[in-house]
Amino acid sequence: PTPPPAHAMAPARAAASQPSQALLETEDDALNVEEQAGFFSRTLFLWAFSTAYRGYRQGRTDFEDLLDLPTRNKPRRLEANFRAAWARRAPGKQALLATVLESSRPLLCYCFFFRSLVMALSYVQPILLHALLEQLENASNPAPKSSGIDRLGTIPAAILLALTVTAYWLCWESYWFMNVRASLNMRTTLVHFTYRKGLSLAGNQALSARYSLGQLQNLISTDATKAADQLLPNAFTNIVNCMVSTLVAGYQLCALLGISAGLAGSLVIATFAPVSFLATRLLKRYIRRIQESRDVRGRILAEFLSAMRVVKCFCLEDFAECAISKARLAELRWQKRRRLLLPITNFLANSCGLLGMATAFAWFALVSPREPLTASKAFATLAWMNILNSALQQFPFTILSFVDVMVSLHRLEDFFRVDTGPDWLQPLDPHSGEAQQGVGTLRQGEARFTVADCTVAWGNEDQSGAGTGSSAEEKVIFGQGLSLEVPRGKLVLVCGPIGCGKSTLLALLSQTLKPCRGRCEVSPWSPASCALVAQRPWMQNDTLRENILFGCSEDPGRLRRILAACSLGPDLDALPSGLDTVVGEQGVQLSGGQRQRVSLARAAYSQADAVLLDDVLSALDSHVSQHVWEEVICRELAGRTRVVVTHQVQYCRDSRVDLVLVLGAGGDKLFYGTPSDLSSSPALQSLGLQPGSNEGPAPDAAAAGEEGSDLSDASPEAKKVTQGASNANEESRQVGGIAQGDFVLYARSCGGPLVLSVIVLLIAAYYASLLVSNYQLARWTDHSSAEGDRPRIDTFRSLSTDLYILDAPFPVISPWSNLSDERFSMGNAASDTGDIRTYLMLVLLTAACQLLFTLAVQIGAYTSSRNLYQQLMCKLLRVELSFFERTPTGQILNRCLKDIAQIDDTMAAVFLAAVQSVLDAVTAGVVLAATAPWSLLGLPPFCLGYAYVMRIYRWPARDLKRLEAMSRSPIMNHFSDSIRGGATIQAYGHEKRFMLKNLQLGEVLASTSYTYWGVRTWNAQALEFLGSIFLMVACFAVAMEAAAGRIAPGVVGLALSYAIDMPRKLMFISINVANLETAFVAVERIAQYTTLPQESDTVGDEGVLPAEGTSDTCGLLVHRVWFYYSASGPWVLQGLSLRLHQGARAAVVGRTGCGKSSLLSTLVRLYNIQSGSIIVGGRDISQMPLLELRKIVRILLQDPIFFTGTIRSNLAGLPDEVSPLGGHGAPGDEKMMNTLDALGLAEIIQSLGGLGCRVEESGHNFSQGQRQLLCLARTLLDIPLAAGSEGAEPKPIPTPTSPNGCEQAGAAVPQLVLCDEPTSSCDLATDATIHKTLLEVLPKKLTVIVVCHRLHRVHSFDTIVVMEEGRLAETGSPAELLQEGKTTIFKDMCAKQGVL
Repeated sequence: PTPPPAHAMAPARAAASQPSQALLETEDDALNVEEQAGFFSRTLFLWAFSTAYRGYRQGRTDFEDLLDLPTRNKPRRLEANFRAAWARRAPGKQALLATVLESSRPLLCYCFFFRSLVMALSYVQPILLHALLEQLENASNPAPKSSGIDRLGTIPAAILLALTVTAYWLCWESYWFMNVRASLNMRTTLVHFTYRKGLSLAGNQALSARYSLGQLQNLISTDATKAADQLLPNAFTNIVNCMVSTLVAGYQLCALLGISAGLAGSLVIATFAPVSFLATRLLKRYIRRIQESRDVRGRILAEFLSAMRVVKCFCLEDFAECAISKARLAELRWQKRRRLLLPITNFLANSCGLLGMATAFAWFALVSPREPLTASKAFATLAWMNILNSALQQFPFTILSFVDVMVSLHRLEDFFRVDTGPDWLQPLDPHSGEAQQGVGTLRQGEARFTVADCTVAWGNEDQSGAGTGSSAEEKVIFGQGLSLEVPRGKLVLVCGPIGCGKSTLLALLSQTLKPCRGRCEVSPWSPASCALVAQRPWMQNDTLRENILFGCSEDPGRLRRILAACSLGPDLDALPSGLDTVVGEQGVQLSGGQRQRVSLARAAYSQADAVLLDDVLSALDSHVSQHVWEEVICRELAGRTRVVVTHQVQYCRDSRVDLVLVLGAGGDKLFYGTPSDLSSSPALQSLGLQPGSNEGPAPDAAAAGEEGSDLSDASPEAKKVTQGASNANEESRQVGGIAQGDFVLYARSCGGPLVLSVIVLLIAAYYASLLVSNYQLARWTDHSSAEGDRPRIDTFRSLSTDLYILDAPFPVISPWSNLSDERFSMGNAASDTGDIRTYLMLVLLTAACQLLFTLAVQIGAYTSSRNLYQQLMCKLLRVELSFFERTPTGQILNRCLKDIAQIDDTMAAVFLAAVQSVLDAVTAGVVLAATAPWSLLGLPPFCLGYAYVMRIYRWPARDLKRLEAMSRSPIMNHFSDSIRGGATIQAYGHEKRFMLKNLQLGEVLASTSYTYWGVRTWNAQALEFLGSIFLMVACFAVAMEAAAGRIAPGVVGLALSYAIDMPRKLMFISINVANLETAFVAVERIAQYTTLPQESDTVGDEGVLPAEGTSDTCGLLVHRVWFYYSASGPWVLQGLSLRLHQGARAAVVGRTGCGKSSLLSTLVRLYNIQSGSIIVGGRDISQMPLLELRKIVRILLQDPIFFTGTIRSNLAGLPDEVSPLGGHGAPGDEKMMNTLDALGLAEIIQSLGGLGCRVEESGHNFSQGQRQLLCLARTLLDIPLAAGSEGAEPKPIPTPTSPNGCEQAGAAVPQLVLCDEPTSSCDLATDATIHKTLLEVLPKKLTVIVVCHRLHRVHSFDTIVVMEEGRLAETGSPAELLQEGKTTIFKDMCAKQGVL
């Protein structure tokens, strides 16, 4: 039959492109398919069939096939409920738990209702079984009781029992789905509010150091989802079920066997409770330690992934692997203890049930008065014993699950209580504030800044309420108190040396940093009143259009004008998708200058009437810098309040500048006044300017500003973005079944054939001992029946229970149900003693085999997770750099954290459940066929329906699980982007818009989970319905045979028990096998990363060397090099040829995007060239091992990248965890201080506590200029600095060895130093120091290449290299290129910048 069309999530899909409006469209009162369904459809979950059938017919399920969420599950409603509940509960204890429960109250009530029905129906089953068997016993008694019932009365009783079992499982599945829905609601709200708090924290620079990006990502990916993963509502209902079931079952046992026997069996079971609690406490400790270790691993991994250029350039792959492995080993130590404890805990819990039943029957047979143990009494007793045993087994694990959730909730509650102000709980009204900004008339209201006696102290716990977690020294800025006023509509320039507090001042003005003393006011303060362009520009992992519009509606004319003013037109023309090109994470697809201009365009396009610009001209070429100053700062932003931090002090003389603020080294205010007053102030000399000097904008600056069309020709570097980059945020996924290779990979990682053979043998031994024990019980029953002194009991299979195996996300049938169902048939005491002894020995052997095989599975799973992660890290860290540039860090972290956690935590339980469900069904079928073959009459039609339902279910189940894994990545990516840009988002006042975006992404994730569980529950209900038909046929057949008197009551009980178990066991085969497939999605995703292309140690054949000049005097030879970033993109370097002699000091200049940084990247083989050759020291770099190449070619990247740690560890290029402090091969402290002294940093570092000074994440406690100098020191650390020493030779770099034994390659002599704009964020004095170091202090035989944007010092170089459109345009000495009467590109550039 053709199914009805699924109600797809079209509004949610549209929300990706129109966040605010689309979310409103999804928040209407329209009912989804579940809410529109009738009673029968809801009961059997037929409303989910259309989605399952569509996925089966199409062969795949996509996001468009997802079901819409029910009205009560809509994110906006959940957000409002949680916010209101938290406002009431926040002051109290356990506030977060109370808030979560209160906000999910309706679904929790449904959960308790259905669980109550499940409990009642579970109690009815043994009562009905007892009544049915008692009827048969009374009917077969020669002297029936007066209340006896005719034999045909057993047929209705058997049918009623079958219907009760069917109702039990139908209610159970409904309960489970409601439980999942409540858990999904908890996940949506906790993830969202964790995001909101993280965004609020990231926008507060004083508090952001308390939590690293890795810790925040672990909070949102693990702790915020723990309530859903551990199914918190189920924990509450299980606690109630365990307590009630213990009381009811204990009472029934005493009523059936007598008080003494019932109490004896119950007390034996209860005796093991303290052991279970002790094991629970140990498991709690282990889980907490595992989570803490994951925090550390996530932080280290996030740092390395965000600094892959540094890792590649400095050959830190081995050290990165060692650092991550060290954190992973600490985690695995606790994982191993947990895995060893789990089988022992299960063994003790299950053994107590066996011993309790054995004790009860032995007491009844040997101690109690000699009354017959009838079949009805024995079968009912054992059914109640199963309920009691199940309750006592579940209780400690339920407590453990609850405690595990509470650990995460406590961590989140501590996080939520960090004082960031009330804004993180503000209502999300898309119709107000910035959520739906449009372009309109700029507000003319008063907007000025007032700073009154402000002092800032980094690391001060009093000001932030939270320390940095270390005893690092405070860094005090504005120690004497800074006071100033910025009038409305004025242009204010802020100048001063590096580290004086210029960026800190902008943080104060943007309200992202609070002073520890004094006050900073912005009047009026309202959303979107301030635009911030950070020194390190922040870019969303989105299209250029969205990065520029930033929530504003698009005005094409105004957008074109601003793009032209920011000189972005030619760059956009070079991009394959123009404004719709995805820039990648942190804008990696763009050059530094392009990122800066895009951020500037965002500020210009915004409605903000105050604009804060932090050194926006530093990353731009001279002519582009002049154009931006004229067209953007002075023209496009005219009339707005502008505070511009800059090191280009020539603009202080510009007549359009209203005020100039000059700060001293400690943040003291040296001068604040007009440019005319500055000329007579002593502060003028601190800027490197002289009274009456002609340094400043070129005379033809205005004319240069009008040459926008010629400022940035086609930008080859911009062409780095290809057509495929437009889908960079879309994570790839497999389709169809899990590949056989993924199963093979997991099997091999477990230990190979040997370990698998041991597991198979132990499983075979377990089931063999189980069958032998059943046979022994049957023989014992026959022996007892032959004695004839009381009714005998045959082998018995109990009613199935909903026992949980720890870590399994679904109910499974415990293998112990086979053991706990063994029944004693009691003869006289003397004859029964030997049979009891033999049977107990077999039961203990079975228990031992079960312990060994579960232990072997856990060890194999531990080995597999360890080996898989090791393979993943070994491959991932050596993947080509282009992979990290096009893949968001959130996607990589999602696989390295979430998928690995799933393999660690659930794979063993899922594998055990799948194997045991298959073997249990086979064993049950064999025993049932041997004892009552006529009960299998209904099996063939059931199997046909089973196969049909299973075939439909498997396809959508796999794909929905893949979609669920994929939908987590956008949340992680968006979270990472938001944390990195927290200061910018808060300055613009766009917190609400980003919070709404997080809600939309959470809705997609919730929809995938909701659809998956709806389809899964439909599958279970369909199989239950088919099973009920089989069960009624089997019960009817057994009842007819019993009515005819052809089988004894004990055999009736045995046959009915197996008939009751059989449908459920077959159903669990489908569910557990499908769950195994979905669990293997994590292995599949890890396997994808282990097959990524690796960096080649050598590339191609020996390069074709040019005829001339490959002698020892040639420092660098680039011969006809052609290079592109992608085969579908344009050429970036086009036949470039360049020759530099050994010891040359070369300055590379050219327009933005002409290929300067690309040239440097090819010199260290971050990217491989397509043709040509590059010769360094007479050797083709394509034939040099990467490690050797990157040791002899040292590079300083454009972006200063830092690790969390100390100054010492960052200079060594390693995080603290593996920094070889003072060890073999490690640079000594004296050498580090000498290098810092040469760069003018020694005094600053000493004042902060020396080399042990703490460096926060990304170096936020240092200015951009200081970070740039420290990165330069790291580059030059292994190179001897001998000023004036003509004969100074570079010394070989020794082989470094990490504490974990990871070694790098042998000694290498540095021959080439590459610097990509090393002075972009430095003042003039520091600029002079750096150039002196590079040009004079470094060894004379060392070739130095520097990319220069500012041309005021290029005359100091002996060679100028001018690039244009990826080609060498000019080369020669400065004197040659500036020769009078000669027209050159370089001369024109110098003229425009005024440095002729």
